[in-house]
Amino acid sequence: MNPSPPSAEASPAHRPAPQAPAESGVEPPLPPEITWKERTAWLNFRLGDLHLFEAKLPVRTPSNFFPELETAVKLEELVPGPGETILISSLPIKDPLPRLTRRNGVLHYTPRTYHRYMADLTGSIDGIFEHMSGKSRYNIRRTVKKFGEAHGSPIDMREYRTADEVTEYLEHAWRVSSTTYQDRLLDSGLPRDDGFVQRTRNFAADGRWRGYLLFVQGQAIAFVYCYMHDRIMRYAYIGFDPAYSKVSPGVVLQVLMLERMCAERCSPWLDYTQGNGLHKELFSTHAWLCADVWLLHPTLYNRGLLGVHTFVDHVGTSVGRLLDRWGIKTWIRRRMRKQ
Repeated sequence: MNPSPPSAEASPAHRPAPQAPAESGVEPPLPPEITWKERTAWLNFRLGDLHLFEAKLPVRTPSNFFPELETAVKLEELVPGPGETILISSLPIKDPLPRLTRRNGVLHYTPRTYHRYMADLTGSIDGIFEHMSGKSRYNIRRTVKKFGEAHGSPIDMREYRTADEVTEYLEHAWRVSSTTYQDRLLDSGLPRDDGFVQRTRNFAADGRWRGYLLFVQGQAIAFVYCYMHDRIMRYAYIGFDPAYSKVSPGVVLQVLMLERMCAERCSPWLDYTQGNGLHKELFSTHAWLCADVWLLHPTLYNRGLLGVHTFVDHVGTSVGRLLDRWGIKTWIRRRMRKQ
């Protein structure tokens, strides 16, 4: 099920830092210019966690880092060229946008609204903990301590960053990923194709890749895969062996990874990328309310495509609410994890 659009008001600890007012007589800075690129995008049709199919569309999209889009993008002024589609991903917004509108003869379609979270890595992990409640800080530190008492201290967390280490890391991470229901039932685990392996090697050769593994008695039980783009560390893939869920290996690895990143100063920010998630919110210092906005010409094909997509989303949302009300969704997810 697609999550309901979050409230436009994030908690004060998760609001982006306000801009300083312009000095008297000083021109305010101009918004950054948009750098456009051509790529292929997929409009995914899903029923909750179940992927049905996707529509493949060539799009023109900004390559700017998403916070810049808040001042650079003027939706009312954008018009795709003949036969063209524009996609603005992670557009920062103040209030949720309508799902479908028409402006200047162009369809504006907004299927997703979510918070995009980031963690400031320029200080210590204590700076990240400061954004949590006292109860959350206590529970997290207690979780890490209990893990060390149960499985040995110091905890065996390993960082991988060079091209020579890619193969070893991926072998461990793939094994962990294969234990997750996302990998086994939804085909959304850590990729295994040759293109992904080569991209990882290229990232590592350029010093732009970090892989983290948590071990118990020589066996990996959790992984995080990150890469750097424009000096910003991107949080790309995570997973943990459900057999160890009672000791919260994902939380333990997250804490140790953030400690390492803050100490290393490899990047000023960790970008948790698109999508909501309780762990993203918990371990973040800033958040933006964002939307993915598609701009399409109102052709018969495009209107039909958006109509079907909206229908599938509504069915998934309605079914999800019923399952929540009856307490079935949690049971289904537990069964899926045990498959």
